[in-house]
Amino acid sequence: MSYELSDAQLNSLARDLDGLYRETQKKMGQEDLDYVRNVKRYSQAIKRRSFELFNHPDTDNAFQKAVVLRGLHVLIEFSVGHVILHGAYDHIEGANEFHSSVYKWDFVIDTDDWKTMHHQGHHPYTNIKGQDHDIGYGLLRIDARQDWWGHNLVQMLTFPALLASHSLYFSLYTSYSAGAIDGRKWYTPGNYKKALELLTTAYLKNVVTEPAKTRGRFLQTSVGNFLGTVLGYDYTMLLLLLEHHASNVAMYERSERAETKGEYYHRQIMATTNFVPFAKLDLFLQETLEEVDFPNPPDFRVFYAALDTHLEHHMFPDLPDNRLREIVPEVQEIFERYGLPYNIVNFEKTVPDIVGRLLSRTAPVANTQETVWGLLKKPTDLTQRLFYGMTYRKPEEPYYMGVLREDKTQTIVVESSNEIGGQARTFRFAIPEKWKKMKWDAGSFISVEVEIDGKKWIRQYSLTHPSEVAETLDITVKRVKDGKVSNYLNDNLKKGDTITLFRKPQGEEGFVMEGIPDKPLFIAGGVGVTPILSMIRKIANEAPETDASFLYFNRDEEGVLFRDELERLSKTTGLDLRLIFDPLPDAPKHLETSWISKELLEKHVPDLLEREVYICAPDGFISKTKGYLRELGYDMGRFHMEMFKPPEVKKDQNASYVYHTVKFLKSGKEVRINENTTLLDASRKAGVPVLTGCEKGLCKACVCPKTLGVTQLEGENPDEFLSKITICNTLPRSDIELDI
Repeated sequence: MSYELSDAQLNSLARDLDGLYRETQKKMGQEDLDYVRNVKRYSQAIKRRSFELFNHPDTDNAFQKAVVLRGLHVLIEFSVGHVILHGAYDHIEGANEFHSSVYKWDFVIDTDDWKTMHHQGHHPYTNIKGQDHDIGYGLLRIDARQDWWGHNLVQMLTFPALLASHSLYFSLYTSYSAGAIDGRKWYTPGNYKKALELLTTAYLKNVVTEPAKTRGRFLQTSVGNFLGTVLGYDYTMLLLLLEHHASNVAMYERSERAETKGEYYHRQIMATTNFVPFAKLDLFLQETLEEVDFPNPPDFRVFYAALDTHLEHHMFPDLPDNRLREIVPEVQEIFERYGLPYNIVNFEKTVPDIVGRLLSRTAPVANTQETVWGLLKKPTDLTQRLFYGMTYRKPEEPYYMGVLREDKTQTIVVESSNEIGGQARTFRFAIPEKWKKMKWDAGSFISVEVEIDGKKWIRQYSLTHPSEVAETLDITVKRVKDGKVSNYLNDNLKKGDTITLFRKPQGEEGFVMEGIPDKPLFIAGGVGVTPILSMIRKIANEAPETDASFLYFNRDEEGVLFRDELERLSKTTGLDLRLIFDPLPDAPKHLETSWISKELLEKHVPDLLEREVYICAPDGFISKTKGYLRELGYDMGRFHMEMFKPPEVKKDQNASYVYHTVKFLKSGKEVRINENTTLLDASRKAGVPVLTGCEKGLCKACVCPKTLGVTQLEGENPDEFLSKITICNTLPRSDIELDI
């Protein structure tokens, strides 16, 4: 089943999830600090009772209960400490010992290494092969989509060895991953110094120092501490394994393109699962906890803090577990609204499944349908895979593929027809199968990739139908002087041809029409009618009585696109259409001729100040219109625009001496650049990969979300904050934060 969403849906999903996060954050305060302090006291009480039962066995099955309690102490220390180290309480006044910068947990992993491994590696790149080291934890192949390496042949011996290794592998793996993220080779000895110091201290404390304090029960306490700690770490490992390795989660190949926020959320949703604990095991653990005399124990689910709500945690990692449980119904409602799965599995079914897949993935099978026996029948393939895997080389064409983030999709030209005497053509593309359930807002566009003389070009064209009424993807392409791609399409693309679409339908931030405005005013110049037509068609389909005005500017009558349909809609709906032409000397007298002006706006739209304005035209036309609107006292917060082309990058010699810091939030990197350096060059300098196309701001391949700062695109009006920018043609005018 496909869970693909359009760019508009992804943007909307991000807004909804961000809104839920902000509302939940507002509720946090002293109540949450009281909660976590109580949890920590409970953890220590469990550990004390375990020691007492080893030292003074005053109850039946005392040794068994002490071992279990010791394991539960380990589990709760990890679960709650994991949330604290994400900064869940950092913003609350008085957090003190629960601030992520100073917190120390009773868990044998260095907190600095953990933050590097977990915050910089796992969360930003969840289930992306080659970037998220938590896929298989460096040694195990659980999924056929993972690459196969020589050591996977013996992983059925490796896995039980890891389970028996106590905290050893947890600690060393974390140090290895942190070192790799920092650019150090795995065999660098310094990687493991802090881990080995922690391990030595913990082992001595657990099996020597603490048992030595007992009265003649050194051996029982030493062995019990060891077994309890192994039990706690193993249970924690199993829980972590299933949350990103269960059969219902997606795995991704690396992409050179930076994700939008909506895509990031979507990947976290598809690559993560919650779990339902094993009821009989939970009942046994709860009965054992009755041994602990604690006045106000928290709910038992605290032992699975942010683990059984791991979906929620991966969207909101700095929310504490009590708040994550609280928002589950709202998260489920949002997922249902967008047709997304709320992944959840049963612990007792999934753990055996993972163990079974560990066995079957010891062989280099490449997908779930392929079997070892089937692979043996293909000796050439088997030999190649064994050669590459045993020599730790990647083949040119990978065998083991994840769920690719498909930037490109091919489709068929269903129809191609002439417009305005051959000056333009309308193309109708079949909607790709994966996009059939997608929704896109009126005013959205698609990007088309073509190859001309051996070079690939990407250009964007507005969709002339909203998704609600679209049976095909329709664009109209006008010939333009020196138009490389537009003229190529007009001359060469015909019915039955295959065309490459680059990315899914998208909308210019602030321009698309999500609902039906009460009184919209549309303004277009020439081919700028195409996104406006989509909006008008949406209104005609859903609310035909809407009081809508349309000022449509053209050079002459021959250049008016969709004239018949627009004039028909002006008679059958509430659309007030005004066709306005350039005031040229040879213009027919029956035509209304005028340049855009304040007087023209006042004449045709007397209630201008009450209207929502949508405009698509050349940049000079838009700049003039904005000036006239400001003079008339229009609220520019209701102004929505899309230019034919972005403003040119104008560099100033003096700007070379003015520097700003550009931060890349998801990667945690930053770089200093001057005001003549584009943000794309900044990303390259910082080593943050961003997909590019034309590098002129046209193809929108390099669109990135901006959360802070002013660029030359905002110019003299920083109030017109742009939250999505093409970084190839953007220069900083302040410190910048990009959410990539």
